[in-house]
Amino acid sequence: MKLTSVSVQGDIALGDFNIEFFKAENKQVHYLVGNNGSGKTRFMDLIHQALTRKGGGQLFGEGQKVRFEIDRGTEGSLFLVHERIESNRWDSSVIDASGESVEIQHGDAPLPVVYLPTESIFKVQEIKAVTGDIPEPSSGTAEKATNLNQFIPQLLVDLKNMDAADLDREFQKQGGQIAPGTNPVRRMDRFQESYEFLMGGSKIFKEVRAGDGKHRVLFEDAHGMECDLDSLSSGEKQIVFRLGFILAHLEPSTGGLVLIDEPELSLHPTWQTRYIEAIRQMFTSTELQIIVATHSPFIFESFDPVTQECLRVDRSDSKAEPVELTLSGIGSPASAPLVAYKALDVWTEALHIELFDYLLKKTGCNGPTCLNRHLKAAPHNLPSPKRSVSGAMTFANTSFSAYETLPVWVRNHLHHRDCTDRQEPTPADKKQSVELMLRLLA
Repeated sequence: MKLTSVSVQGDIALGDFNIEFFKAENKQVHYLVGNNGSGKTRFMDLIHQALTRKGGGQLFGEGQKVRFEIDRGTEGSLFLVHERIESNRWDSSVIDASGESVEIQHGDAPLPVVYLPTESIFKVQEIKAVTGDIPEPSSGTAEKATNLNQFIPQLLVDLKNMDAADLDREFQKQGGQIAPGTNPVRRMDRFQESYEFLMGGSKIFKEVRAGDGKHRVLFEDAHGMECDLDSLSSGEKQIVFRLGFILAHLEPSTGGLVLIDEPELSLHPTWQTRYIEAIRQMFTSTELQIIVATHSPFIFESFDPVTQECLRVDRSDSKAEPVELTLSGIGSPASAPLVAYKALDVWTEALHIELFDYLLKKTGCNGPTCLNRHLKAAPHNLPSPKRSVSGAMTFANTSFSAYETLPVWVRNHLHHRDCTDRQEPTPADKKQSVELMLRLLA
């Protein structure tokens, strides 16, 4: 099952707002971008609370409604409507495409969902209990842990117990034996593989070691030195807990919806580049769907336009707009500078240099002087005003022409700052140059 659209009506912050997620069967990851205060976190809060059919607390005002469309493939779509009728009365209904009501157990979600918001606080505390229950905050499938040193050991112990329970059920199902190739997917294996992929060899998960009535979570660094949970940084604890939390609430073989708000917090940029792929690797099912709100271009490192999309959220608009993150004219993947500009509206010198190099290759020019002539000629006919501060036809103390098209002017300014006679482009000039090159490369 996949979430294909969300419609919010009468929200105190978003007003009336709609998001249409790309409906291709293999779209797995949806990145939400926008300025601080654009409504990304609010939107995901509403999704989680309505999908889990909770009352809504302070999130939902009277008369507020959220409507979802969930694609079930060959079974057709489900439509969930979660509405606050009065100050203390709620209505949550599920219907199919024919308008028939669908019965779902009270408290169950029509689509399995896990929410990873930004709040997590670390306090040191020992854990001694071993149970089969997954420890979780009162928010249920929303991870807002206040004591990760307590939750992590318990969580990993219980993941092992869940694996053992799965194996026992399969054993009973097959009449007291396990046929080759039918072992259940082990959560702990998935956790270990994804954790070690994300850490890039700098650290591996070793074991949860029991002794003296306690359980220690142990790791090993690249030098073979053993370390425990207390020695991990806050970012490392975030990684351990969030990977485990997802596996505790979604089956690796069936998937579901994962909502993640600003996963880049406390994470080194290198870890950010592997974060989404690490989550995807934990699941064998194509039904996994991830919605992630981010301000970091590094989170987009594994961006694949076939299986992923980027949507811009702005509470002043009525719907989210898709953001194209590839240079379709040359088949280039989304680089960090391109993502920073197109998704996050951040201009960088690296992007201008990257696009200029692509433009040289596309036109067959061997340098900026050649490209300047090319852009001045038909069919482009770009203007090339005099860029000399002194007003001369050539830059002072050089033989280079002072008549430069916009991309060449900005490029030469970046590469030849020692030429004080060249006018300095304004931020608006630089942005206009990037937009122009994007059009020429399309």
